[in-house]
Amino acid sequence: MMDSPANDPEMQKLIAMEVADIMKDTTAPTNWPDPNRPGVPMFHERDGEHVFCTDPEGDGNLVYYWIAEHQVWVEYDHQRGEDALESYDLIGWSYIGPVLTPTQNKQIIVQQAQAEKEAEILKAQGTAEANKIIGNSLAGNEAYLRWLWINKLDSGSSGKTVVYVPTDGMVPQLETGRVGAN
Repeated sequence: MMDSPANDPEMQKLIAMEVADIMKDTTAPTNWPDPNRPGVPMFHERDGEHVFCTDPEGDGNLVYYWIAEHQVWVEYDHQRGEDALESYDLIGWSYIGPVLTPTQNKQIIVQQAQAEKEAEILKAQGTAEANKIIGNSLAGNEAYLRWLWINKLDSGSSGKTVVYVPTDGMVPQLETGRVGAN
């Protein structure tokens, strides 16, 4: 009695290579977290549920379970590695991502908050450094600052007359309400 080709290890190897080749051509590598390892999900080192889109034209989303120990997909979390889906079962499907637990969701929120905090700190440090550079460049440059101040007073008047009366302490006395009102 002749043995089935499906039981022949060499034949299985050829079929696996053919399926991998087909998947490479029909599955966009960007659907998987690591394009060099299509069929391997995010968080591949632990068991968990993952979502696939089985029908890009409709609402064909399915949840499959990843068994990390065997590196295989099964339909239900109570199944074992022997119940794994074949590689060709995934052809044409798009990997969407893992189903996160409430703890994982909280960890992501905390990480986002920490990243935002660090970004704000970096922004504040950059602003402080810029202010320091500007302050150092203006130190000892009173004539320029006086000129800039007078020009700003003149350009910011929006059609009103600005009267500047110099005093001993260089503190201006501005009269803006009555000049030109008559």
